Order: sequence, then structure tokens, then C-alpha cells
Amino acid sequence: MRYIKSMEARVDYKNSLLVLFLFAITLLFQVTGLKFIWSLENTARIINLLVLFLLIAYSGYNIGKGVYPKNVWTFYLLPGLIIFFGIFFNVTINVFSNFKLISYYGQTLPWLVYLIIPPLLKKRKINTRLLWRYYYYFLLIINILGILEYVLVSHGILSLRLLKTPYGVYLAGYFSILHMLSNGTAYFRYYSCFIEPGTLAMFLLPAISYAFFNKKYFGLLIFLISFYLTFSLGGIISLLMLVAIISFLLLNGKKNNLLYTLFGFFIVTAILLFNFSGSIAEKYKKKDLSAKVREQNISSTITNLPVILMTNPMGLTLATDTESFEQNPLYVGSNFSPITYLEYGGAGAFLGYLLCLTVSFIVALKSIKRNDLSMEEKVVFSSILVLLPFIVQRTTIWESALFGLLFAPSILRVIEKRRITKK
Repeated sequence: MRYIKSMEARVDYKNSLLVLFLFAITLLFQVTGLKFIWSLENTARIINLLVLFLLIAYSGYNIGKGVYPKNVWTFYLLPGLIIFFGIFFNVTINVFSNFKLISYYGQTLPWLVYLIIPPLLKKRKINTRLLWRYYYYFLLIINILGILEYVLVSHGILSLRLLKTPYGVYLAGYFSILHMLSNGTAYFRYYSCFIEPGTLAMFLLPAISYAFFNKKYFGLLIFLISFYLTFSLGGIISLLMLVAIISFLLLNGKKNNLLYTLFGFFIVTAILLFNFSGSIAEKYKKKDLSAKVREQNISSTITNLPVILMTNPMGLTLATDTESFEQNPLYVGSNFSPITYLEYGGAGAFLGYLLCLTVSFIVALKSIKRNDLSMEEKVVFSSILVLLPFIVQRTTIWESALFGLLFAPSILRVIEKRRITKK
């Protein structure tokens, strides 16, 4: 039996307990701030450490004994292995001099999940259609509760408590947080249970695509309300991209495809720009400091990249906090994802990450041209293209185990079918 037959998209089997466990802890302990809201930080640390050991053993055993096509090794497994070992080796070297840096091993967790996807698919232990449904309902429920708390707080009905986290000081409800201003009041932007409103906007985009293609219009309405309340500039740009891609997918193969797509894109763009109060340029101007920091990150990357590659090919000396990191003149920051991999994992992790991004982009771009996409593939590939711009803004979906659990299987199927190498 060919390997591809064990990787068919349309399957009717359940997710293994391991997959469900990884999915749950990713949402609770990694991509959201629920561990801070519910005071589960210590529990999260212990569970994440145990999962790290479990995944190292599982991936090592299954990849070592598995037989995978050359395409899978070249375009999928190899980039993931390079990223993992790059970060793992640099963290290990630094841990010997400062044991407090052991928390950096957590940076390898998303890539260990990414690496176990081929054996999970081969053994029929992962059903991504179900996982996407769970993702949709998680975001739906958490945003219904979050919007409810947001309304209650704005009307003075719900009192918030002070919440100190490594990311700053917040005001917390039972299911959501709001940034606390210097005068002790809550910031107007909507955070739900995420650390930043822009991060919430980023994770909402795949859910918006899923809700649209699966005709879940109530959920779509909730997501769009939540999205609007984030007032995220990067989110607005990516949402416009998503509208254009969805228009293309809906009209793919039909006459006057380009004309209809451009017309639809123009109309929706005009509506979005009008409703988001002001032009993109004005919003960018209002970003002021955060925009300057991101611009500085990119310019510093161009300047420091060759120096880091020559003087620190294994990665920079790690620090326990950002303040200590910034004492290193080569440290750029964490807003531009590729340079973060260079800092944490050296040249290997940097190149592996760029290859992973490139493969993701090529697979998505080539796939949306097809007119035989499944509903799941439409969600995955449209989302990948609109999430790529976030690499210059913040930690992205690629730095989360959700990339391995929700996106990587569809990419892997395309790679295995050799569609990535065909013109």
C-alpha cells in the first residue's frame, strides 16, 4: 500500500488521545493567556516539560523507523529537524551556564509536534477535519464569553482584577483580559484571552475562513465583531487579502474570474476601510512607537544578519528577560520571526524556518489554483497566505503547535503527491 493512501484527506477515524491532548494544551497553555487568567502557570510549566520529553521520544522513534518519500524528507522533515536541533543545541549550551534558561526548550515544542505529523497521518491517528471543528468552537465560545465580559466591563457591571504576567500588567475577568493603562483603567481594544489584540486578530483569520466556507454564519458574525474590536492594522490588511482569496476560490474556473474577483475585492475593501475609521496610512501613523519598533527590527536584521552568521552561527547567548537580551548589541528583537530563529537557534534554525515558510507559501499558492480543493484545503491554504504577513509583526502560527496540528497535514499531502515540484 502506498504511503499516500494512509494520508487521504477524507477519512472517518478519530484523533488519538495524544493528538487531543496536544491540541488542548496548545490552546490552554501556549497560544492564549488562559494559564494566567486561571492561575495555571506552574501547571503549564510542568505539563510542557513532560510533553517535551514525550515528543522527543515519540518523534525520534517514529521518524527513525518510518519510511517516507524523498519529497517528504526534502520539503517537510528536513526543515523541521534543522529548526529543532538548532534551537535545542543552543539552548542546551546556554543551560549549562544558567539553568534558569531551561524554559527556552519550550521553543522546540511546536517543531516536535510538526515532526510527528507524518507518522500520525501514516497510522491514521489524526483527523484534521475534527480538529478544525474543535478550533472553530473553541474560538466561538471564548469570544462569546469575551465579548460579554467586554460589554459588562464597559457598562460598569463587571469588576476586573489586576493580573501581572511576563508580558505586562492586565485587568482580567473570568475568560478575558484587557491591557491596563498607566492610570489604572482598561484599554479600549479587545483582547479576548490573548496577550495582544493583534494576536487575537491573527488567530481569528483561519476561523473566519472556516466559518465562511462551512456556512456557519452565526460564528462568522461573532468572529467579525471580535475582529473589529481588536482594531488591528495588520489584521485589516490580512482580512482584505482573505476577501480577495476567498473571492478567487469561489469563482475559480468560472468565466470572467479575474473581473469578478477584482470587483468584489474593490467593494469589500471600500466597506472595510470606511468602517474601520480612517485610512490604512492614518492607522499606521497612530501606531507610532510600535510601528517604529517593527521598522527598526527589520532594518537591524539587514545590518546584523551577516555579523551574527559569522560570529554566532549557533545562535546568540540567551538571557532570562528582554532587558538582559537588549544588552547584546546583536540582539534585534522578537517582532520579526526569521531573525528570532537566528538568535535562538543559529544559522540552521534560521535557514530551516525560511525553507518551511517558502514551502508553505508555494504549496498554498499552487493549491488555490486548483478547482478540486476540499473544504478543509480551502481554509488551510487561504489562511496560510493571509497569515504570512504577520512574520514581520509578532510570533506567528508557525511558532505554535497549531501549525503542525491544523495546517501541516494539508501541506504534507500536497508534498507527498509531488504537486510542489510540478510547474
